[in-house]
Formats: sequence, C-alpha cells, structure tokens
Amino acid sequence: MGGGHVSRPDFGMAQPDPAHPLTEFYLLVQQALDKAGCFALPALYASLQAPARRIYPEEAREYLRLAPQAGEGFVRLQAAVQMQVLYSSLQVAADGAPAALLLTGCAGSPDQSAAALAPAESDRVVIYTSHKEEVYGPIVKEFEARTGIWAEVVTGGTNELLARIAGEADAPVCDVIFGGGVESLTAYERYFQPYACAEADLIRPGLRPADDLWTPFSSLPVVLIYNTKLVSPGELTGWESLLSGRWSGSIALADPTVSGSSYTAAATMLCALPGDDWDQLDRLAVQLEGRVLPDSGDVVAAVAGGSCRVGVTLEETALKRQAQGADIAIVYPEEGTSAVPDGSALIAGAPHPDNARAFLDFAQSRDVQELVVSQFSRRSVRTDVSDGDALPPADELALIDYPVRWAAELKDAFSARWPELLREDAPS
Repeated sequence: MGGGHVSRPDFGMAQPDPAHPLTEFYLLVQQALDKAGCFALPALYASLQAPARRIYPEEAREYLRLAPQAGEGFVRLQAAVQMQVLYSSLQVAADGAPAALLLTGCAGSPDQSAAALAPAESDRVVIYTSHKEEVYGPIVKEFEARTGIWAEVVTGGTNELLARIAGEADAPVCDVIFGGGVESLTAYERYFQPYACAEADLIRPGLRPADDLWTPFSSLPVVLIYNTKLVSPGELTGWESLLSGRWSGSIALADPTVSGSSYTAAATMLCALPGDDWDQLDRLAVQLEGRVLPDSGDVVAAVAGGSCRVGVTLEETALKRQAQGADIAIVYPEEGTSAVPDGSALIAGAPHPDNARAFLDFAQSRDVQELVVSQFSRRSVRTDVSDGDALPPADELALIDYPVRWAAELKDAFSARWPELLREDAPS
C-alpha cells in the first residue's frame, strides 16, 4: 500500500472463478473497502530476541513478537495510520483462482479527516455516468492506475445527469459526461466544449460529429426481445408486430423520459414506421397500458422472469443476459433498427479540463475499445477494432438512417407529451 498505483490485473485479463470458495469472500471485502472511503490501521510494534543458533523457519515465531502497542523491548514498525482507499482490485491467477486483494491509498496521521486525505485538485476528475458499474468500473480504475488521476464517479440516468449538468452550468462540478445516447447529448450540447480525442481519425465513418462536441464510445443497436417459454419464434417480428395488440400490458420498456436508451428506442420506432409520430407514440402507450419500468436494466429481467412477454432494449444488454442463461431471444426489427452510439463529452468550464481530456482519450484508446467488444458485448467505434464473432455483422442488419439532430430537437416535446399519453391510456 502507499501513494502509488498498480495496474488492475482484471483489465482484459483473467477473471476470478465464481465457483472458487474464496471468490465471494474476496469480492465482499473488495466492495466493503470501495465503499469505506477511509479506514484506520493500528500501530505495529515488534520485539525480536536474537537466536543463539541457526533456526528453522517454523521456529521464527518463538523469537519474534508483534503487538499493536509499545512495550519493554519493542520497536515501532508502523505508526497508527488513516488510509483512504483510492481503489481496490481482486488479483487472480491465470486459472481464475483468487490470489490477493490489492489496494492503493494514501497515509496520514490517525486524526486526519477524509477531506485532508483527498487528492490534490490537479489530480482529480469528476465523471457523471449512466453506465452500469460493470462497464465504467474497470475503465475508470484502469484509467486511475495508468494516469495517477483520481476519479470521482457520479451515477444516474442519462437525462437526470444532463439536467444536473444544466443546473450547474454557472459553476460546473462535472468534467466529463460518460454514457448516454448521442441524441440526448446533442440536446444538451450547449453545455459541452469541443474536443477531438487523440485518435479521433480512427473513429468509424458516420459516427463522429463534425463539431466534436461529443465523442462516440460504442455502437448500440436497438432490439426486441421475448421470453422463449411464453412466446414462439416468429410471433414477434418488428415494430408493427409490437404494436399489434398481441402484447397489450406485457411489454417491458423503461421510461423514455428518464432512460436515454429507451428514448433512442422510441425515436428509432418513429423512424422505422410511416405515419404521424404522435399517433405512433399513442399506439405504443396504448400497448403499454400506461406502465413503464423505472430503469433500462429492468427490461430484460422483466421479460426473462415472465412478468412481461416481450421488451425493447439494447443489443448488448440482451446478449449479456442471454449468455448468462436468461430465457430470452433477440429480434432485430424487420422494418429496421438503429445503431446509435452512446458517447462522452467534455463539460464547458470543467474544473479539471486536462484530466477530462485524458479520460476521453483513454475511453477511445484501442485497449478500451477492445474491451468494449470482448467484455461488454458492444460494438466498437474504431476502424481498427473488429466486432468479433459473437455479434451479427452490421451489414446483415436492417439499419435505418437515424437523424440524431431531429431526435435531439424532438426530445423536449417528447418529454412534455409522453406522460400525458401514458395517463390517457392507463386502464381505468
């Protein structure tokens, strides 16, 4: 332990075997340490009685005594110290067996407060993210390890975090928004500062905005899912099928006024179907029977658990749960779907702009983008990173031309009208 950093061994390397008896214990300790912030270590004193002869290792305990307080003949090895956990990391052997728990922190006197132990402002970055911890966790922690920059992470829904950024515009707290569909980011672009990341030229064509007010992180097709025990193959085929009335009251969709991914899904449906946008949204509200889920992470769980028969989510979420054994199947809508990237952006007036740029560069690096594919079941936005064999080739999907600017401009009107549609169509 100390002020330095060590590279996280779990970044693209062996993961702990969940079946190993020590894994759960180590993970519980890790979680506790990550939440603790600060904790105290007692002083350590030692008394050594020099042996008169050469001794065997197993005899050493007879000549060495350790104690948390001073005594006659004892010398101090370590003063009492207050530790601040910057991050903890589970180290594993090549076979996945948990080997050790590594910590980094900073030391001080026992009476030092957490504030006193906080890193210098020049070594900080504040990140607002809508990503789940399984995504942002390894990226943020490896960024800390490689740069020595301490990251404060604030989590929430995309729209919630963007509204917070807008509210803080006169005195920005956040440096980087990390996550959220780019149409949601575009709607708040007046709060961002342009930045072209270090390897922006390697971003896939069509994914990089001309003004560089946001940077794409991963490409995320919208998909439909169904419970394989309750629905037969071919019953759910696309958007019209979803709105047919067959699934009334049994469609899982997160609230699109809160969830950026659900808003992208709703806007994708409007792009794929002909007719008046508000009429189509009213059709959707009718089929939902006025009910939406609070979080996008609840959609797959609702379908897999059978409380809903079908749902609307992102490809990566469905693929990950499917690989875990969830009873779901994936449908790419026959009328077409979008593969809108989520993104990151530098906040205008960010208190730590240089560190924010360093994080944006890191999120676009080849190391992270390879992790996007291998660990997150997402599609990379770099031309030099393949999507791999686990994902259907993009050219086999019926992808629509998704108008980001239109979706961004629609957002305010949508957020105002959508609650009314839900109330109107809720069962009496």
